[in-house]
Amino acid sequence: MKLTKYILSLLILIGIGQAGESQFGLVNNSLGNIQLPYSSSGLASSYEVAKSDSVQLNFRNFATWTNISRTTFSWNLGYNGYLGKNKTEKYYFDNANFAGVFLAIPLQPRKLILGVGLQPFTSVEQRLENKSKQIGEDISENIYINGGISKANINLVYKPIENYSFGIGYEFTFGKLTENVLFNIDDNLGSSVSLKSESQVAGNGIILSFFGTPVENFNFGIVVRPTVLGQITRSAESTSDFLNKERVLEMEIPAEYNLGLEYSFNPTYSLGMDLVWQDWKNGYKIDNKKVGNHELFYHLGFGLERKGSSRKFVKYIQQIDLRLGGFYNQLSTYNDLDRNKVNEVGITAGISLPIQRFKSKIDFAGFISKRGNLSKNFLEETIVGFSFSISANELWFVNLVD
Repeated sequence: MKLTKYILSLLILIGIGQAGESQFGLVNNSLGNIQLPYSSSGLASSYEVAKSDSVQLNFRNFATWTNISRTTFSWNLGYNGYLGKNKTEKYYFDNANFAGVFLAIPLQPRKLILGVGLQPFTSVEQRLENKSKQIGEDISENIYINGGISKANINLVYKPIENYSFGIGYEFTFGKLTENVLFNIDDNLGSSVSLKSESQVAGNGIILSFFGTPVENFNFGIVVRPTVLGQITRSAESTSDFLNKERVLEMEIPAEYNLGLEYSFNPTYSLGMDLVWQDWKNGYKIDNKKVGNHELFYHLGFGLERKGSSRKFVKYIQQIDLRLGGFYNQLSTYNDLDRNKVNEVGITAGISLPIQRFKSKIDFAGFISKRGNLSKNFLEETIVGFSFSISANELWFVNLVD
């Protein structure tokens, strides 16, 4: 791993080839770049923990689901483009990705809800190349890293009294990270050395969620994911029997804390904020040892939402929701060369288009952000992202007479 760590650090300064993810996730023992799995409406306004919607399922706070009366489904896709530069060159890459899916079933309408879902949590996809001369020979090093981890969960949400809901759930964390390294030596024999390593991740955790309206027009939300305990199973394919031997390591992923507030000035305009906090510096451990090159991660978002008219007989344009927001993040990783924290700042916007009024809709969201600083972090990226989701109530079991 020391060799890989050296290569990755060197590549950040010398040159970056074709890649598919933010370069700031390239540190030793990283699980990839953290993704905040917001729904499209939550991404557009930069807040969601205290937001309630009867059609779009909340991707961050499951306790808000007690506002639904019919089985509801939400599905989300995302696309990101990265324009970056380091000390020597500029680069561009992009990717499209699945961003989450949820199904919520009311066992008692607006009272007791059962839900299941799947969300990506981290991802990495890098193609890197470095050329050097050692012992008189030209050597090219090609590295391909890909994979990530996701979270599958099941939640039960209950509203014991009016205006207050509580949720508890089980969450299974799983995924695989693969690293392929190929050394080509430009000698008379055309020698090459390859190494493929895999890290299988599996962990168990719980989710605690709360949503309340303590005073009129003011919503309050809390979500806590305690420390995830699990294992990393590492294996390799190489010419070395020692490297090929499977190893099982104990793993801890730090607890995650979410706080959200929303205030509605009137039925049309709402203002909200989110704070997400996770201590990767002290809480991410392998075999009970803290993993270096990690830092406190947090997300702070603020936004404004303009809701469409709730009246039944209005023009279509009056039914559309509009959202605008902004956010500030501190990333969970930094590289060995500068040891400076990496920050990101961005703005967001979006729109909701009803398909069938009060029953289904399409959400679009977009953002632009700046990540890192060339003078402090040796890298700087401008990210342009888009999100698309479809949400619907199913009516299969509803009596048409009703």
